Amino acid sequence: MNKKVIIILTILFSALSYLFISAFLENKMAYTSVSEFLLNKTNFEKKSLKIVGVLMIDTISQQKDVDGRVYHQFSIEDKKDKNSRMLVQFRGVMPGNMKEAMDVIVTGVVENGVLKADTMITKCPSKYENEKKHPDSIKRN
Repeated sequence: MNKKVIIILTILFSALSYLFISAFLENKMAYTSVSEFLLNKTNFEKKSLKIVGVLMIDTISQQKDVDGRVYHQFSIEDKKDKNSRMLVQFRGVMPGNMKEAMDVIVTGVVENGVLKADTMITKCPSKYENEKKHPDSIKRN
């Protein structure tokens, strides 16, 4: 190979490596609990987070921001420490199984100690309980 091709390939490889690494680091997201978040609140400011907690159904309300856009506001608490709670503002369609939901995972950016969530996943315990199967329902070969 001549020197020009080697130099071009080296530059191309370096540029692609830089783009890949910077995109990975930019999209890296911390996964934490409510109590861990509250212990390190200032470290998480303006960062993307996934926070797992227990949805406090009685705190769900609809609010409007200064532009008149509707969002849902609610609190989640830590699974182990019921005194650790945080406020979440969620823009999006609320999941249909909210009333049955126990645990939620909310994803968003922290602003002034409030998680501005853009995605929310609910975990419904009844969905994961073992179903007792009747022996007649078992497939046979």
